[in-house]
Amino acid sequence: MEMFSSLVENVQNISENMLSGINIIQPKEEQKIASLVSNFYRQISTREDIQNLLTKYQLQLFQIKEVNSETIRQANICSTRMGRVQQTLSEYSEQMDKLEKLFKNNYLNDWNYKLIKIGKK
Repeated sequence: MEMFSSLVENVQNISENMLSGINIIQPKEEQKIASLVSNFYRQISTREDIQNLLTKYQLQLFQIKEVNSETIRQANICSTRMGRVQQTLSEYSEQMDKLEKLFKNNYLNDWNYKLIKIGKK
């Protein structure tokens, strides 16, 4: 536990130095940190419960990556289909506008006149 607290302390010191823009790590400190990290990993690798936990999280990360890839693929398919739908609806809208203009200008007045004439009879 002492080694872990020492490692945390060293990491905090390094992060404080990096944040202040001053890097004052000496070669001896780098070697000390490297040895602490390697000892920490060595101790972790001998504990089965920690290994099981790391394996569990690694598997969950792989699953998240797979789901993410599938989600991106589905989103691309959806985007493509929505683009097609938008294009089709735009074409239909243009056709309806043309039909409306055609009937409005040529036939509606004539139909209205005929309906009024029929109503008077």
